[in-house]
Amino acid sequence: MNSHTTNSKTFGKLHNWTHISCFWQLPYFHKLLLPHNIDVMHNEKNVAEAIWNTCFDIPDKTKDNAKARQDLAEICNRPSLHLVLKKNGKWHKPRAPFCIEKNDKTIILKWFQELKFPDGYAANIRRGVNLSQRKIFGLKNHDYHIFMERLLPVAFRGFLPEETWVCLAELSFFYRQLCAKELRKDTICNLEEQIVVLLCKMEKIFPPGFFNPMQHLIIHLPREARLGGPVQARWNYPYERKIQRLRKKVRNKARVEGCIVEAELVEEATNYLSLYFKPTARSIRNKIPRYDDGACTFESSCNIEIFKYPGRCTSPRGIRSLSLEEYEAAFLYILTNMLEMDGLFKKFDEKHWKSRIKPKPEQLRDLRLNGWKTSRGKHGPDFFDWFKEECMVTSSIDIALHQISYGFRQRVSSYGCYDVNGYRFRSEEYERTRFGLTTVNTGVCVCCIDENDNELEYYGVIKDIIKIKWEGNLQLEIVLFDCQWFDPTVRGTRRTENLGLVEIKCTSRLSVFEPFVMASQVKQVYYVPYACKNRSDLADWWVAYQVSPRGCVPPQDNNDDSNSPDGTNEEVLIYQEDGLEGTFVII
Repeated sequence: MNSHTTNSKTFGKLHNWTHISCFWQLPYFHKLLLPHNIDVMHNEKNVAEAIWNTCFDIPDKTKDNAKARQDLAEICNRPSLHLVLKKNGKWHKPRAPFCIEKNDKTIILKWFQELKFPDGYAANIRRGVNLSQRKIFGLKNHDYHIFMERLLPVAFRGFLPEETWVCLAELSFFYRQLCAKELRKDTICNLEEQIVVLLCKMEKIFPPGFFNPMQHLIIHLPREARLGGPVQARWNYPYERKIQRLRKKVRNKARVEGCIVEAELVEEATNYLSLYFKPTARSIRNKIPRYDDGACTFESSCNIEIFKYPGRCTSPRGIRSLSLEEYEAAFLYILTNMLEMDGLFKKFDEKHWKSRIKPKPEQLRDLRLNGWKTSRGKHGPDFFDWFKEECMVTSSIDIALHQISYGFRQRVSSYGCYDVNGYRFRSEEYERTRFGLTTVNTGVCVCCIDENDNELEYYGVIKDIIKIKWEGNLQLEIVLFDCQWFDPTVRGTRRTENLGLVEIKCTSRLSVFEPFVMASQVKQVYYVPYACKNRSDLADWWVAYQVSPRGCVPPQDNNDDSNSPDGTNEEVLIYQEDGLEGTFVII
């Protein structure tokens, strides 16, 4: 790249730059709104590495070295951190409040050794932990990506002063919002305002030597995201993966270019020929699914929506019998989640409700199970008996509902794994018995609507995976997760909106008996416990992070008119490739 030296008279007075890029000589370059593009991957990696080395006070890598302390004495007013000359002529560097103590470092590294993530989410970071040297070796760019956005607020909380931890947690949430698959203009505008204040907070905590040009480039990232779009289309992850694939194609290192060209021609020819294959044939256009080691569950031909989600059951665990309470809870949950049952539920409630006081929504479950009180004070039939009789006397009811009304088998099949909607779920018992597993796939989250029409998230852990079958002409089967749910109220769930943290108290439990949920309804989550166990407000609390499905495009509501007053959607929907997982998402 050609460059030329600037006027030496203005150097150090108006600016400190000695060279100008040759691109500025182009006649249209000054008109570009986004003349350059900062690589968020390397920016995030360098910032995360600087925070880790400085807080762990790693020699020869920390930004809090002797030169930084000398600058601190000249620029900042922090006399407690100035270098002190000892009687033996050596300089003593006082421990900074942002440096973690020696014993706490060991606790954090042991915490890293116990970390587990879902399948395909992150690398096995605990392999590089070295307790003797108090370091983690072999961290890659994506490892720093996971550390910065997910692990930093959990690992350092309780070991740093609260104001320092809050600042680092805000920086972590900033990168998480910036690297999100979906960006909104209002969110980016807020980030542009918040990052200026956040960098000022960091300058009050860390020494001047911490801030090199890479740290100051953070302030430009929201503006570039607003002009250039989400970072997945602009950072270096896709290009590094492409270079890795090209390197694998080189068989003869003396003819690198020829090997790549020959391999590309073969790949292009096979891609073209795969267009003439049968749709069922596995090819480059019809690849084998990521999870393809079991029999696919039957996708029913009936018109009921809940039977339209095919999945894959693996690792059979035998047969178990549901208790009467479990049977009624599972049956009622399936019926209440069928849109085709809304009319029948309304008819049942109007027919058997005789009280002047309308029951609350949370009471409907018990009333339908135990029956309604009639005007004479006696209990009427429960919903199951009424539903069966109604299907027998009413000919307009769908044949599938008629078959469902007879109930399913009380003996159900139990499985250890289930793949659905791009996720792989495993039961807690199965993972406990399988030694050597380095991943955890038991966490689930489901969104519900409470009695006040507010969206409420339930977090839980899968205890068992069961498959329910109905006898009859139609092959009807559905997979349910038998879960242990945490208390969704403030006693068991804490939310910190400005930091993006959702904390779950692992000792809390849902008060009502509703263990089952349909597998197609849940999202996968993983729980990260705090490394600090000395604080009572952190000992029993886990941080819950949701996981995006692999290879799936999230549904988009085309009838949403909430984006503009005139009912037109002003935001342009585009598809982009996710830089980490290779999936396509809607922005």
